[in-house]
Amino acid sequence: MSDDAVSANSKSAVSPETWRKIAFVWASLAAKPISKPDEVIEEFWQRVSDVLDFDTAFLVLAHHSELDRRAERLGYIEGWVPAEVFYAPDSYDPAHAAAIEEFRRERMPHDTWIQHNIAAAGEHRTFIRQDVLGDEPWESCSTGWLMEQMDVRDRMISVFALDDSVEVHLGFDRRGPTSFAPIDRNTVHALNKGLGPFWARLAMSFGLYKHQQSLTPRQRETLLYLLDGYSEAEIAELMNLTQGSAHQYVVAVFRSLNVNSRAELMAKWMGDYGIEVPEP
Repeated sequence: MSDDAVSANSKSAVSPETWRKIAFVWASLAAKPISKPDEVIEEFWQRVSDVLDFDTAFLVLAHHSELDRRAERLGYIEGWVPAEVFYAPDSYDPAHAAAIEEFRRERMPHDTWIQHNIAAAGEHRTFIRQDVLGDEPWESCSTGWLMEQMDVRDRMISVFALDDSVEVHLGFDRRGPTSFAPIDRNTVHALNKGLGPFWARLAMSFGLYKHQQSLTPRQRETLLYLLDGYSEAEIAELMNLTQGSAHQYVVAVFRSLNVNSRAELMAKWMGDYGIEVPEP
């Protein structure tokens, strides 16, 4: 279900207590340092488990490029490639790798569930089984086949579209008899809609934005430290450089991003990617 469809009733459906939990997650994650993404993602899973009951979960940073030949070669759809994939604790079983690979290469391009997701690219969206399949069972689509291989009984997807080339896909699974209901969808949609600043910082930490593609790996690292507020002396220590070399990296970042100071860099960041958090 699209952002407009969910937002029309999400506020009335989510309880005040749940809104308080959601607001706490927003506040906890919004200003986390992006130079240590693994630590931040670990905390994300801890926070989101206070809002939603699930058994396994995954997070995909998806990148779109019509020029990326990996998309067609690896079987991905409409130019979308999973740039980074993260699993919640105890969510990934290596025994499922073969089934995931078969699904990706042979079943995914024609799957109803996947097609529904791709068709809404560029929109914030959250959906559960009945939003896509109606009264049809999971077995009616290839995603249902994959879930059976993974001993999963129900799934929910929530997507935050950062821009036309970067999206964050959250997947939540349940193994027990309780399926995801509309209240779960509305809760997760409300939660995800307020995580824009967090997702933007995370995407930047992996160099997914178009303006970062002109930077070298060391320049991208410098950019992250600048956005986290480190001084040039601290950046030099963190990157094992002389302060003079660190300064040269800072200058190169400024030049590449067409800014003249740290203040202009932060203003550009807030202007281009400082996504507002909605009021609960």
